Parts: sequence; C-alpha cells; structure tokens
Amino acid sequence: MAGGHAPAPEWTGIDKVVRGYFPQDYQLAMAVLGGYFTLITISMIPGKKKPVKEEAKPAAPAATTGSSEILSVDMAEIFEGEVFEKIMSDDETFNKFLGG
Repeated sequence: MAGGHAPAPEWTGIDKVVRGYFPQDYQLAMAVLGGYFTLITISMIPGKKKPVKEEAKPAAPAATTGSSEILSVDMAEIFEGEVFEKIMSDDETFNKFLGG
C-alpha cells in the first residue's frame, strides 16, 4: 500500500524551457504572479507630465435683487463695520438677509 507519485510529464516547446527553471507547479504560479505584479507596479510609476496652464477664471458676479445694497455684499464683509449695523437696525433688511 505504498503510495507513489505519477511520473513527471514530458514537457515540449516553451513548457520544457519554463519547467527547466520552475519544475514545480507552485513555482510556476508564483513566477506568473510575480510577473504581473512587476508589470502593474511599473505601469503605476508616474511619467513626465506637461504642466497644465491654468487660465484665470472671471469672478462670478454677485447676485443682487437691485432692491438693497446689503444683499450684494460678500459674507466676510457682513460682520465687519457698518454693514452689520445696517442689517441689524432695520427689520425689513434683517428679513431680506435671512432670506425671508
């Protein structure tokens, strides 16, 4: 009842050359995976890229309703100086500021 291994197949062509370097199946599988890993890694290396010229974008016009100068002020400027006081002093202007 002694178990034995099947005889090694007779390799021909490219199989014979490859199996000369990697005689076991697991060795051949690792060589193929290593080759794929190498190709993928090399493809991920960034090459020389041309610098992209950025064109100056025109500033977007401020949305105004034409009824009040306060609505055309940037948010950063609202809490500085007289603009904030104008908003807080009048109920109608305060409601426009809140969007109501």
